[in-house]
Amino acid sequence: MPDPSAWRRWVVNVSRNNCAPAVPISVKHVAVEGQDFLVLYVPDGRDKPYRANGRVYVRIDKEVHEATREELGQLFFESGRGSRALLPSQDSNLEKRIQSPLCYRYTTRQSSTYCWLRA
Repeated sequence: MPDPSAWRRWVVNVSRNNCAPAVPISVKHVAVEGQDFLVLYVPDGRDKPYRANGRVYVRIDKEVHEATREELGQLFFESGRGSRALLPSQDSNLEKRIQSPLCYRYTTRQSSTYCWLRA
């Protein structure tokens, strides 16, 4: 490895520029029997979900796939940055409920753009 520090910078920059939020990564240079290696340590992140190039992926054992809507909700919920109550139901008929007089009165009184609806 001609320049271990250049490789280290490259690895850190990949994390910084391609992941959101940036993934905390530790890079260490080691030499074993005359061979140079970079040892990468990527801890389990606290700011899930992480996006790589605009997409969120989920790893289950050795398989990786793009996160479904439900998996995204679960990741936000587990990180403490979201609530299951904020995920819309696909069959919620939300447009009709938002037009209700009760919702209008509540949002007018609260000066809020959000309205909690009964199922």
